[in-house]
Amino acid sequence: MATNNSSPNTSSSISPLLDDLPQETWRGINDLYMWEGFWYRLPHLVAAIAAQSSFKPCDDDIILAFSMKTGTTWLKALIPTIMNPNARLAAMRMMTITTL
Repeated sequence: MATNNSSPNTSSSISPLLDDLPQETWRGINDLYMWEGFWYRLPHLVAAIAAQSSFKPCDDDIILAFSMKTGTTWLKALIPTIMNPNARLAAMRMMTITTL
């Protein structure tokens, strides 16, 4: 039996896809949909599909993703190192010279 998964937040292009995705009810209130190995609530699923369909990567793109409370301070320190590795190498050389 097909269900009507349309809502104001659901794009008409995604509605047919919802009928084919595995679906679970979480805590009796939220419907979750499995797409590409991950469970999504409907608004997040719509956003993920929209982002994937419109994303055009460039050769120099860097994407860093993390969950809350999983080392954001460490990640903030890592970003400048990734973006400018030569500055870190120069700083390491200066530390080596001054310690000799």
